Amino acid sequence: MTVFTREYWKININYKNSKTQKSLDIGLIIDFETNVKSEKKIVSLSNVHIKSQFNYENKDYNIILEYLNTIFIIQKLCPLNLELTWIYEIIESLHKIELNEEKLIFSQLKIISNLWLLNIENNDLTIKKILSFVQKNSILDILKLKWLNEDLKTTLKQIIKSKLF
Repeated sequence: MTVFTREYWKININYKNSKTQKSLDIGLIIDFETNVKSEKKIVSLSNVHIKSQFNYENKDYNIILEYLNTIFIIQKLCPLNLELTWIYEIIESLHKIELNEEKLIFSQLKIISNLWLLNIENNDLTIKKILSFVQKNSILDILKLKWLNEDLKTTLKQIIKSKLF
């Protein structure tokens, strides 16, 4: 399992399955204490408490898929040993709002932008304005956007996909 922490950044951990664990535990924001053997060498986690999580109940399949894609983007593009505190702000923001596909697409673009992988140059002026807005503004402002038509969604998804493969 990959975990993002404020102190240790992106780490991979092994864990034992819990009887209370749900079948779809994704996007958890947790508090925990670390038991450290030597400098930055985590032996175990204790006092784990879930602060928030992605609520997939009553969500459309496409929303769940886009949320998983957001997590995949973080997992794939974020390197180990790089401080990424802005990820918490993005995920926490997604947990607090009513999600739709376009908000998740905007979040994915913001992640790519924060990793300096987003090229805002585009022949389509509308796409260029969207990408520029995403690059310059906070996630809270970005999540207020509401007007993507299907063509724009498709184009933005292609831009995102081009960064992954």
